Amino acid sequence: MSEWFVRVEEELEGMQDASSLSMDLAELWHKRCIYKVPAFVKDQNKKAYEPQLVSFGPYHHGKDHLRRMEEHKHRALIHFIKRSNKPLALYFACLWEAVQDLKDSYDLLEPDWQLDNYRFLQLMILDGCFMLEFLRCNTDGPPDDYFGYDPIFSDHGELHILNLVRRDMRLLENQLPIMVLQKLVAVETGQEAEEAEEHVHRLVCRFCYLDPKTILKGLHMLDVVRNFLVGVEFPHFRKTKTKRTYTNMIDLIGSATDLYEAGIRFKCSRTANMKNISFGDGVLSLPLMVVANSTESILLNLIAFEQLHIGAGTEVTNFVFFMGCILKSARDVSLLESQDIIQKPIGSNQDIVEIFKSVSKEISYEHKDKLDHVYEQIRIYRRKPFNKLRAHIVHAYHVSTQWSPWAYWSIIAAILLFTLSVLQTVYAIYPYYHPNK
Repeated sequence: MSEWFVRVEEELEGMQDASSLSMDLAELWHKRCIYKVPAFVKDQNKKAYEPQLVSFGPYHHGKDHLRRMEEHKHRALIHFIKRSNKPLALYFACLWEAVQDLKDSYDLLEPDWQLDNYRFLQLMILDGCFMLEFLRCNTDGPPDDYFGYDPIFSDHGELHILNLVRRDMRLLENQLPIMVLQKLVAVETGQEAEEAEEHVHRLVCRFCYLDPKTILKGLHMLDVVRNFLVGVEFPHFRKTKTKRTYTNMIDLIGSATDLYEAGIRFKCSRTANMKNISFGDGVLSLPLMVVANSTESILLNLIAFEQLHIGAGTEVTNFVFFMGCILKSARDVSLLESQDIIQKPIGSNQDIVEIFKSVSKEISYEHKDKLDHVYEQIRIYRRKPFNKLRAHIVHAYHVSTQWSPWAYWSIIAAILLFTLSVLQTVYAIYPYYHPNK
């Protein structure tokens, strides 16, 4: 206990200005952008956060199942350096100037990487050159200096390797600071820093099928993808409010089928911007969503980034929470698919339900957001007497009738027939009580 007191007292004496220490910590926190996902989060779905084919950066470097790609990385490095006609030492010197900033980008860096700048920069150059070669090969095609039967940088690689590497490139623990690519390009091309930054941004966007003119430049590839999905312009902080959980929120607004039975119609906003959820005049507008094999992994890594990166926002988390509330069954997916809101190249409707159930079950919706207004407007709409009655009638009809668009027309026809019958009866008995004079 005495040693602890002595150490704290020494630290207090050595701390000249508490505010300056706080500023140093704030600056360090601001530099961090690549994180290790906490174990309690990872345990839910470990495969979603770990690379399958190739490692980028120090977190997964050297793992047994990823070592096969190291020889391909080295070959890419040789091709990149030779083609650039610049010495390796020049690249090393350029990155050496920013070595501390690069290390500060990683939240939890093991001592071996922290203490050995040479080994760390060797990894940054090796992985950075491989990533650049891969980005270029799969946007402009492989350069002529690769053999046609190259297992990675060829048509064969584009067919069989591309999607696996693309998936690994979008994992939070498997990121490279975008600064690495920018400095490598600056040395390779002789461009100024701003030109190299724009060059890399275009490469990343084209690789992810994004428009570089409309996407904010990111800290790494996953951040660029997130900027596209949320249409973010500036980082911002949010104030917390009353905690809501997936379980009780799903009861507040109901599933997509419940909403449809209450008279709410769905409309595709025709963009992938996750913030484009709105409700008005009985119409719920939702962004276009393409669900593929890698969707679950991407969403989990984006949510982890929002949870760990200070000031990132909560747009992806809120979107996944909302979709988890309304997608309860395969019929809900079918309903949104019929409106071109959901597109699924592969898989079944139930697979999509399971994805959002898995991703959203651990989410707590705690933040003030634009979606609060959407939730409230939907609740108000559903509480209106006519909409409650309509939902009750339609739901009762669905119990005995398989859902189809013709079912609604039959309900309308039945109501019309009932109305005409009542009118006919009224006109039949009216002369009896009011005979003509």
